[in-house]
Amino acid sequence: MLGAEGTYLIALRGAGPIELSMLDAALPDEPDAPHNGGWFAGSRSYLLLAEGTPEQVDPWLDRVVQSLADAGVRGTLGGAGGVAPPMWTREAFQRAPTFFALIGFRPGPGAGPYDGWTPDEDARALAVDLACDWVDVAGATLVVHADLRAALPADRATVANVMAGDVRRHGSASATGYLKDEMVVRMASFQSPAALSLMHQTLGEWRPFVDQARDTFRTMSLDEVTIGMTSSQSWGLLMQPPARSDSPFNGRAYQYHPERWHEFLLDPSGIQLLTNQHLEKANDLSAWSTQRVDDGHVLVEARDLGAWYEPIAAGEPIPDALLSAARNDFGEMILTPARAQELGLAAKPSRRASNAAPEG
Repeated sequence: MLGAEGTYLIALRGAGPIELSMLDAALPDEPDAPHNGGWFAGSRSYLLLAEGTPEQVDPWLDRVVQSLADAGVRGTLGGAGGVAPPMWTREAFQRAPTFFALIGFRPGPGAGPYDGWTPDEDARALAVDLACDWVDVAGATLVVHADLRAALPADRATVANVMAGDVRRHGSASATGYLKDEMVVRMASFQSPAALSLMHQTLGEWRPFVDQARDTFRTMSLDEVTIGMTSSQSWGLLMQPPARSDSPFNGRAYQYHPERWHEFLLDPSGIQLLTNQHLEKANDLSAWSTQRVDDGHVLVEARDLGAWYEPIAAGEPIPDALLSAARNDFGEMILTPARAQELGLAAKPSRRASNAAPEG
């Protein structure tokens, strides 16, 4: 088991080739059974996800053993162990650059995991769908990090089930897709209060990441989305306290106030998905390519993408002159430390204040 009241991944080993439909048919016919989805094929065993307390799951497992035996299935039923990252990632990928597509979701007030803010059910479902789309590409070996700890082999349905449960219980969830043929690692991580990081790590070209990030921003459902941007860092690293008073943005204030994400940006990047409220705060975006995606969102893209992404691919910082010019273009939509202080956003809000209805 992966938690006191959490997730089990059950493995059937030594059964030989068998149809998954036969294994599913052999599950006890119980309306409140703890299994989440059906059997799926792992690399060396058949796997089944279950969720609940030991008091719920253990007697049910005894009934599963008996029902499999009654169906003529032979083998050994036990827990599935976690897996380590593939060997091919362990040395070369220590120096591989990482690119992130970052998405922020519209929050709603409630007893959520961070200061009373939590995305609603539709936003959580969208985040899980986007995460699965990101990691489940052709040829990928999928791993889900159940209960934020054990890395378990999984199929897409199990990744979705585990991530949905973890987001609901913990406010955080993650999964990884390994593409050996392309030498690419893709990870999707959701964290409180309402932020999804889609990572692409590769020793190859940066252009496939940019194309995929752009396509994601263009094609995803936008009803629950307040911000999209790219970065060389995850949300977790960006939403840290500013290191200096002259830092370009206040990531911790941004984390404190997801109800203002539809107005503010952390820092410009090569591609970002902005709202109309963001654009109202811009100084001058005439040097940028803009494309309206729907009535409320606009894709804003640098005309020279290489200037933004080639340094990241080379493990170098984006040039200061480029960032300075972009920050001037984007103007007051950037949540600088001074702006956060002026607007009363720098201090951690009280639960009562954070439960006020979001604007926009």
